[in-house]
Amino acid sequence: MVSSVLRHATFTLMLLLVTGLIREFASAALFRCTDASGMAVYTDSPTQLSNCSTVTASTSPGAGFAGRMPTTPPGAPPQPQSGVPLTGSNPTAAAPGAPGEPDAQADGGQPSGGPPTLAAVPIQRVGNLLIVGATLNGTREARLILDTGASHTVVSPNVAREMGLFSDSRSTSVTVKTAGGPVQAEVLTLAAIRVGQAEAQNVPVGVFEIPDAPAGVDGLLGLTFLSRFLVTIDPERGELSLRARQ
Repeated sequence: MVSSVLRHATFTLMLLLVTGLIREFASAALFRCTDASGMAVYTDSPTQLSNCSTVTASTSPGAGFAGRMPTTPPGAPPQPQSGVPLTGSNPTAAAPGAPGEPDAQADGGQPSGGPPTLAAVPIQRVGNLLIVGATLNGTREARLILDTGASHTVVSPNVAREMGLFSDSRSTSVTVKTAGGPVQAEVLTLAAIRVGQAEAQNVPVGVFEIPDAPAGVDGLLGLTFLSRFLVTIDPERGELSLRARQ
C-alpha cells in the first residue's frame, strides 16, 4: 500500500514538473531533453518533450549572448560527436526515431530523409560566442552572433545607416528578448536575410548597439530568422545547418 502511494506521488510530481516545463515553452525557452539512449537534445517542441526520459530547463548551445552560452550545460554528460540537434520554434517536430519521422544519421545529426539542407555554414567561436556569416538584402555581408535566445534578429545602428534603413510610420519600438536580458529597440524590416542558401524574406530586425560585442560583429541572428527553419548546431564540427520546414 505504501509502495503504491509512493509510486503515485512520484508519478504526480513528475507530471507536474513536465507540465510546468511545457507551459514555459510558450515563452520560447529551450529545454534539455535526454532520450532513452542517453542522447541530449535541446528543443522547445512539446511533441519532442513528451518523448523524453528526463526534461530540465537549460541554456542551449547558441543561446546566450554576453558569455551565457556554455558549450555543455552544467552537469550535462559529454555531448555526442554527431552534434546537438536544436528545433527552433516548431510545435509539431518529433524526436529522432519517432513514428513518421526519419532517423538521425551519425553525420552531424542530419536526417536520412525529409527536407533538404539549405545551409551548412561554418561557425566561428569568439570567446563564448558563436559567429556566423549572413547576407542582408542581397548585398551587405554581415557577421552575426548566433543567439537562439533572442526573440529578434538585430543589426547595429551603423549597419542600418549603411543600408539606408530609416524609421517610418510603420516602424515600432519593442522590448527585444535576448539571452542577456530584455533590450528596448526600434524594429524595422529587412527585405531578405540569407545564410548559405537559406533565405528568409521580410524579416523584422531590432536596431540597437550590442554592448561589448567583439570587433567586426554587426548584430545578432535571432528567432525572427531562425524560427523559419529547422536548425542544428554542431559545436564539435563548428557548423550551423538549416533545413526547410515541411
